[in-house]
Amino acid sequence: MGENIGIYRWSAILIGFIGVYLVLDPNFNDFNIYTLFPIFCAFFYALTVVIQKKTSDKDSLFTQILHTYLSAIVFSIIIYFYVNNLTFTPYQLLEYKFVLISWNIPSLNYFLLLIIIGFTAVIGFFSIFGAYRIGSPSTIAPYEYSLIIWSILFGYFIWNDYLTIKGMAGLSLILIGSFFTLYREYHLSIKVSTDQPIR
Repeated sequence: MGENIGIYRWSAILIGFIGVYLVLDPNFNDFNIYTLFPIFCAFFYALTVVIQKKTSDKDSLFTQILHTYLSAIVFSIIIYFYVNNLTFTPYQLLEYKFVLISWNIPSLNYFLLLIIIGFTAVIGFFSIFGAYRIGSPSTIAPYEYSLIIWSILFGYFIWNDYLTIKGMAGLSLILIGSFFTLYREYHLSIKVSTDQPIR
C-alpha cells in the first residue's frame, strides 16, 4: 500500500507473532496441514483488507461487501465438495467433528438467532471495511484485537475453556504489540499535524 514500515512496526509484528505462537501452542510432534489453517485464514483476511483498500476509489462499500459475501459462498461450496471426498481417520473424525458433522436447525428460535447473527455480521463488516477505506490499516487493525478478549470471555462462560499460563503470556504479548502500534500511530499523527503550517 506504499506505507513505510519501520523498525518499530516490525518489532510490534514480531512481538505479536510470538504471542500468537504461545497462544496456539502448536504441537510439532503431531503436525498436519490443519495446523496451518489459522495462518491461512489470517493471510487471506489480510489480503481481503488490502483489496478493500486498493479498490476503495473504484467500488462502493456496498459493492465490496457484496463481493466478499459472494466469494465466501463460492469458496464454501468448493470446500464442502472437497471435504466430502476426503478420507479421515477415526482420530481426525473425533478431533474435527465440529466441522464434519451434519447439522440442522432444531427450532424457529435457533433460526431467528442465526438471522440476528447474520445481520450483526453484515453491520460489523460494513463498519470495519468502512474504517479501512478511510484510515490507515496499521492504525485500525489493533482495534480488532478486542476479538481476543471476547473469545476468552465466551470460551470461559459458555464452554468452560480457559487459557494456560503460556496462553496468558502470549495474549499479553499480542496486546503489548497492538498497543505499541497504536501509540506509534498516535505519536506520528501528532508529529505530522504539528509539522503542518497553522494557516
